Amino acid sequence: MGAGTVVHAGVDVGAHGCIGEHCVLGVGEPSLGALSIGPDAIIRSHSVVYRGSRLGAGLETGHHTVIRERTVAGEGLRVGNFSDIEGDCVIGDYCRFHGYVHVGKGSRIGDFVWIFSLAILTNDPLPPSDVRMPVVVEDGAVICVGAVLMPGVVVGKGALVAAGAHVTRNVPPGRVVA
Repeated sequence: MGAGTVVHAGVDVGAHGCIGEHCVLGVGEPSLGALSIGPDAIIRSHSVVYRGSRLGAGLETGHHTVIRERTVAGEGLRVGNFSDIEGDCVIGDYCRFHGYVHVGKGSRIGDFVWIFSLAILTNDPLPPSDVRMPVVVEDGAVICVGAVLMPGVVVGKGALVAAGAHVTRNVPPGRVVA
């Protein structure tokens, strides 16, 4: 546990975890429930993880990462520096999000998904509204550098979204979108 780290009540960190300096674990109202982080986690400095989330074994965050409330993630999630997962998300096993990735509230992400730096998964078609149309990224899909996925888009299994793409329609499984 690093210097300056705060761990609120209701946080369970599995065995062999390593928490860096100035992290905050268990932020949020107690009504959100406990925060559960599986074994072998590496949470780097200045990361913030909210209550009500369940994060599987082998979680690894970069520096200054935020994981909001009610996020459920499987094993082996790696989230890069300055990335944020905005809550109510479901993320499968062995996903990799590079630095500066924004995952909008309510997103659904399958297993073995790679999301490269500066990618954005949006969820609000008319900001700022209370309408939510989360993005879905199915198993094995790859989202390249700087891609923007607009609200409600589904990226099919094994699809590839090219660097800088602005995706406004569903991407069929196995397709490449530029």
